[in-house]
Amino acid sequence: MSRRLALQVVEANLNRLREGIRAVEDALRYTGGAEKLFTALKRLRERSGNREERLRRALGSQLIAARELEKDAGRATEEPLEVKRGNLLSLLTANFKRAQEAARNLEEYCKLLGERSAASDFKRVRFELYEHERAARLLLEAQAERANARNLVAAALARFPLYLILDDANTQRQSPEQLTRAFYRGGGRILQLRFKHAPARKVVALARKLKREHPRLIVIVNDRVDIALAAGADGVHLGANDLTIAELGEMRERLIVGRTVRTLASAQRETKAGADYLGTTAIFATSTKSHERVIGLQGLREIAQASPIPCVAIGGIAAANFRKVLRAGADGFCAISPLAEPSEARLFFAAVREYARKRGRR
Repeated sequence: MSRRLALQVVEANLNRLREGIRAVEDALRYTGGAEKLFTALKRLRERSGNREERLRRALGSQLIAARELEKDAGRATEEPLEVKRGNLLSLLTANFKRAQEAARNLEEYCKLLGERSAASDFKRVRFELYEHERAARLLLEAQAERANARNLVAAALARFPLYLILDDANTQRQSPEQLTRAFYRGGGRILQLRFKHAPARKVVALARKLKREHPRLIVIVNDRVDIALAAGADGVHLGANDLTIAELGEMRERLIVGRTVRTLASAQRETKAGADYLGTTAIFATSTKSHERVIGLQGLREIAQASPIPCVAIGGIAAANFRKVLRAGADGFCAISPLAEPSEARLFFAAVREYARKRGRR
């Protein structure tokens, strides 16, 4: 191979490397949660640019003199995959590959030109790009999972806005299975197990049974991440004093995560942290949450209207006022005590179903 041809390849791939990294960097600049990755790629691009400058100084005018764009056979051709970008992940993947291939070519052709130090530097760039591509893919896949989780919750509440909470208060006159069966038949698709004093083994068994009997039911476990994981539940609801989302670590990716909030500031904080839905503190006074200060419909309205994720209200909500709660902006609401009597629970479910049916006509 002639030296001139090697110089042409190096010149073309210096451009490809810079362009590929910059395309990825710009995409991640505006991707939430990618701040550290964006900064790392920016630094890599700057280091690669410095390495390019040193190489151009070492080779003098040879690189520019070797440039012959009119003879570049690849200039007028486009691979079918090159013109397709279905989503952000496909764009990032294409440009990471572009930059990685360019770095490999620079590594090999710099060896031909006797630029061993440059070859070693471009090899390091290539391996850093592999690591950054992996991190970007994991980030975007996790975000897609989060969007899917939020969509599942939103769809369940749009179908039937009552989010059932099973606990000791509403399972004295009926079993959890009986109440869940009536709820599911009425159209309900999301519930939470909140048996705070029950043995873990019993809650795990119940969660598994409900998932088995009602495959389309979203089952959330209150507080206990370990129970949710052991039972194969869909998610966990965490209160203000429970684990933070960051503390969940890798477990977070396996669960829908709801967070309890009381103010707009806490709602914004938990949304930014990655919550899939929000549950408010008490809207009205209630014996179930008698220790909590109520936030009222106005407090709910402030949170719900500013929330980009589903918002579920709780506290003193019954058949007589659930419509007010939904009109205030909540995507759904919880009820406990009004469901204690089996006959009243069935009437409540019927009222919610009728509301959802009428709302669907609008």
